[in-house]
Amino acid sequence: MKVAFKILLVTIISLIIGLDLNAQLPTTDSLIYSKYWNKILPYSVHSKGDFLYAGIDNNIQLIYPDAFSQNFKIILSTQNGFLAKDSNAFLTIPSHAGHSFFSISIVSKENDTILIGKKQFIVKNVPYPILQIKNIIIDDQKTISRNAFCCGDSLQLYFTEDLPNSKSWYHIESFTINYFYGGVTMSVMNEGPILNKTSIELLNKFAPGKEIALKVLTVTPTNILRYLPLVRFKIL
Repeated sequence: MKVAFKILLVTIISLIIGLDLNAQLPTTDSLIYSKYWNKILPYSVHSKGDFLYAGIDNNIQLIYPDAFSQNFKIILSTQNGFLAKDSNAFLTIPSHAGHSFFSISIVSKENDTILIGKKQFIVKNVPYPILQIKNIIIDDQKTISRNAFCCGDSLQLYFTEDLPNSKSWYHIESFTINYFYGGVTMSVMNEGPILNKTSIELLNKFAPGKEIALKVLTVTPTNILRYLPLVRFKIL
């Protein structure tokens, strides 16, 4: 009786262990669906707010709930623009602002495609670049201290805090400082984003309240030269 009881006990323990292991390693479509529904989710790598931006590359990575799910073959799809696998991540280029609805699927051992989640991204238009100097935004009709120009390193382009990498999207090829003198428009050219010696001396000579305008030529990520809208402001 004691031997039979021990055999029965070992059998029960083995079955319990086997059930636990099977629960951790789902093998059927229904188990995979129930265990991982909306657990493997994509996120926008370079956006602090998890947004996408229309017309540009958006890198997408996946968040996995466990080590086992990292072995799944994942398929992503969307109704808004282009989406493809890029090495160990994904790349999407939305065609328009609004929303991008992602479907997350996996390929089972039987080569069946199983939908295991959905996610909705907000898609924004890329903001137009704004001029900055020494962390001061240069707005139209704004009054700015000349010290910002004389002590600042260079002009910068600001897009949005949501995209930390956006500062490197555009480059300033050149800019001119334009002003009126004796009823005639005068200008001083600067190569690159840095104010040259002539520009700094000119800014120091201007009387407080003098209105000037900046015309900035930029280089886009696709190497296209593009002028920003003229910005007028007053010097203190």
